[in-house]
Amino acid sequence: MLSESQRHIAGRFAMKGRISDRLLFEDIPYVRGEASGAPLVGGALATLECRTEQRVTAGDHTLVVGRVLTARLPSADGGPLTYFKGRYRQLG
Repeated sequence: MLSESQRHIAGRFAMKGRISDRLLFEDIPYVRGEASGAPLVGGALATLECRTEQRVTAGDHTLVVGRVLTARLPSADGGPLTYFKGRYRQLG
């Protein structure tokens, strides 16, 4: 879960088309997860490491259902980054 200050990171992951992991994480602080070895964004409000259980085609998207292996709540500041009806918003 990204914090409000990490909007630029959300934008990078929302880009259309495929981009290499090296370029995707360029200039983004991350650590490798203990359970999966997957890159976890540094400074996030929460991180979940998951194993893919199922992929479901939904229109022009693919929903990925994962089994949570680890959950962490690092000591990050700020509120959660939220996106609703085409724009970023703050929770009141």
